[in-house]
Amino acid sequence: MTSRKKGIPGGLLILPLLFLFLMMPGQVKAAQNSCEVTIPVQIEVSGDKITDGETYQITMEAVTKDAPMPAQNVQERKNAGSISFGPMTYTVPGDYQYKISQTAGKTDRFTYDTSTYLVTVRVVNADNGTLKSEMWAVKDGSETKSGTISFGNHYDTPKSGGSKKHHHSSKTEETTVTPVIVQTLQTLASPKTGDSANVLLWGAFAAAAMLGVTVMILITVRNGRRKEE
Repeated sequence: MTSRKKGIPGGLLILPLLFLFLMMPGQVKAAQNSCEVTIPVQIEVSGDKITDGETYQITMEAVTKDAPMPAQNVQERKNAGSISFGPMTYTVPGDYQYKISQTAGKTDRFTYDTSTYLVTVRVVNADNGTLKSEMWAVKDGSETKSGTISFGNHYDTPKSGGSKKHHHSSKTEETTVTPVIVQTLQTLASPKTGDSANVLLWGAFAAAAMLGVTVMILITVRNGRRKEE
């Protein structure tokens, strides 16, 4: 009787290989399941004739432990406009919270918005097996969810016109009065030396004439008395 050597059928050897083959794509796909989120921030400034070159600083910090963070959690921008934090990559579903605030500057006439936003990024599984996200923000002192983060600053424009006009008017008055004062001083000034000599000469002539008239009167009176004698 011929003996047959028993062994493991070839089909059974293929089953583990087939199982690994079917599982590997799922594992790779799960490792690649992720979504990216970028958080935009708007910087606004109200007022007239706003000074150019003001720098605004926005800071983002994580509230949830091990929450993904952007490469730069502090952003600076000159003048009004927009900045963004991210992109940040999420691989695990869940809620991730952050705080975003603006650092108050020290430039004169600027009033800075010191509000703080609590930002929530919610990551969930999508119907197609991937991840999707939604984001909202709540401003401190409010319970309203918003899709935008905005910091409203204000510039107090200097009031011009009053002091400058007054200063300009003062200068005009000084210019008008000065020639009058100079002219008055010239009118009241002492006469020149030549004018003094002329006055003295005419005075001498007048005195001599009066003396001559007096002498003639005395002689006439004296002659009249002699004739009477």
